[in-house]
Amino acid sequence: MVAVLNVALQNHPGSLAEVLEILARAEINVDAIEAEAQGDFGTVRLLTSKPRLATDLLKQDGYDVVINVVSLFGTSPDGPANGRLLLRVNDTKAARKVLGLPE
Repeated sequence: MVAVLNVALQNHPGSLAEVLEILARAEINVDAIEAEAQGDFGTVRLLTSKPRLATDLLKQDGYDVVINVVSLFGTSPDGPANGRLLLRVNDTKAARKVLGLPE
């Protein structure tokens, strides 16, 4: 399972750096990052070495943080050309968007 942190941010210079500085002070490594912005607000998705601690620290600093736990399983009963993939997500709408599927 993978815990993905979704952090809501105001869209202004330095807002992402502020989040990363909080994590750096706690020696939390960021393994992956994705960010998007629309107008004055944005969302950053983080995979970190310590998701629970990262969430607690960011919330203490006033950030809105939601953790999505993603499970990923793969099987291939008929060989690699016919593999199957099973995803379990907390937010189906967001998962469909990430996978490029219609809502």
